[in-house]
Amino acid sequence: MPNVSPRTQAPSRPTPPAWAEPVAPRSAFGDVRVAIAKVVGALVLIVGAGVALIIADSRQEASQTAHLETLIAGGGSPEAAPLSASLWINADPIGSTVFVDGDSVGVTPVWVESVAPGDRWVQVRGGGLLLADTVLVAASGQMAELDLTAAPASAEPATGTVEVAEAPPPAPPPREPAPRPEPTIRQIQVGDLRITSSPTGATVVLGGRVIGTTPLAIDGIEAGRHAIRLSMDGYEPEARNVTVRAGALSEANVSLRSAAPARPAAPEIAQVGTVEVLVRPWGTVFINEEVHQRETDVVYRTQLPVGTHNIRVTHPTLGTSSRTIRVGAGSTARIEFDLDDEAPGGGDAP
Repeated sequence: MPNVSPRTQAPSRPTPPAWAEPVAPRSAFGDVRVAIAKVVGALVLIVGAGVALIIADSRQEASQTAHLETLIAGGGSPEAAPLSASLWINADPIGSTVFVDGDSVGVTPVWVESVAPGDRWVQVRGGGLLLADTVLVAASGQMAELDLTAAPASAEPATGTVEVAEAPPPAPPPREPAPRPEPTIRQIQVGDLRITSSPTGATVVLGGRVIGTTPLAIDGIEAGRHAIRLSMDGYEPEARNVTVRAGALSEANVSLRSAAPARPAAPEIAQVGTVEVLVRPWGTVFINEEVHQRETDVVYRTQLPVGTHNIRVTHPTLGTSSRTIRVGAGSTARIEFDLDDEAPGGGDAP
């Protein structure tokens, strides 16, 4: 055998196992498709991430805007939203007692700084009377007002047409609100009063106001002395002072006296006298220029008021004659005219 140098001898290739499959050679077209697919996938991921970020920002901005609108509508601030409300109550007379939900909170004018939001039951009592019994709606972060003072009437009511400007003038800069007066807290004592009368049905006046008829019960009246007046048709009015004790029931029973029957006025007796007039031969009788008897030849009798009266008689051919007479109360005055003998004229009757 020929000698073979180890350097020139070809190495032997290993034989692949029987389970190995032949590997297909790579092509350039397959590599390009893979690269395009990767690029498209990356672009899809980038666009999706951007859209997700935009949606998240929009939702966050909308949530913040809604939160700010809620705070502004409720009168709060972004830093701290108010959790309570306040009440401002004023009434005549000054010093009237104010109750909120049954508790005394002060006298008018009073400012209750912190109350729970919602419907608040408010009562105002002054001068021994209940001035107001109502419900105030206390909104969170706002002040509810109750003003029972008499508003001054305007001298001239506004009339005419109201013109609206196209553009409102700029609003003045906000001013700092004036500080509210410190609320005065005073706890009053009250009691109950029952008023009866004999007979019943009398009108009761308390503090210058008619408050009802007997029997009458007044609850929650301020303790102390009160002046009452009872009146009823056919009875004399009765006035007295009653004392109301705190936390107790006080009673006042008033007996009315029958009023004296009114005496009928004496009929006015007219002061009159009697007048008799006789005309010869005959004629028409005038008294104070008023015709009393026409063409008479007998005695004409009548009654006249006390005083002076003018008597005149006429005849179509014999003429006219007149006299003045004075009539006394209950007396009779007689006057006679003889037109045949008397010239026309007049005189005083004796």
